[in-house]
Amino acid sequence: MNLRQLAIRNFWRNRDRYLAYLASASLSVMIFFLYMSLAKHPQFQKGYFGAHYAMQGMKAAAAVVAIFTFLFLLYSNSAFIRSRKKEFGLLSLLGFARAQLVRLVIWESLTVCALALAIGMAGGLLFQRLFFMAISALLQMPESIPFYAGPDVLLITTTVFGSFFLLVSLASLRHVIRSDVVSLLQAGRQPKAAPTFSRLRALLGSLLVGGGYWW
Repeated sequence: MNLRQLAIRNFWRNRDRYLAYLASASLSVMIFFLYMSLAKHPQFQKGYFGAHYAMQGMKAAAAVVAIFTFLFLLYSNSAFIRSRKKEFGLLSLLGFARAQLVRLVIWESLTVCALALAIGMAGGLLFQRLFFMAISALLQMPESIPFYAGPDVLLITTTVFGSFFLLVSLASLRHVIRSDVVSLLQAGRQPKAAPTFSRLRALLGSLLVGGGYWW
């Protein structure tokens, strides 16, 4: 059994843990896909009333969704990797080198990425007609916006979220690389660190919330 097959087997064995993570990532991909399909729609170039503002709004919404999704994936994947430290410790005892553990985590992330992209874009194609009908009614357009799923929308969605999953998987690897076998095996018995208050983060959070409402 190679690392790719082992990663798929681990994903299936831990499917209960991955389910919420995969569902949230797929939903984010779908929403981003819908916004980008509208922002890149060629019919908005025909000068309909409010089309320019709607296009800018869709681009802004897609950017917000992308940023939020990246932070969510970064946090949730990091927590998931920490919960599996004991498993990585056992694999190390069985003879797995640190480089093999890194490749295993990357293969698992690629599996989740492929599933999230496939499910999210399929959902976007399924609900695109309803989404376009709602936007057409809001803009008081004479007819509903036709279906559009150009290669630019597919390429942007795949590139953005593929890069997110790659960066998140690389960032979460520090929990595996920086820990020795004993620390990995004892990770489940170590107490969680108490939460600390940060004035800088509180100020940043307030500014982001206020800036979001202003935007």
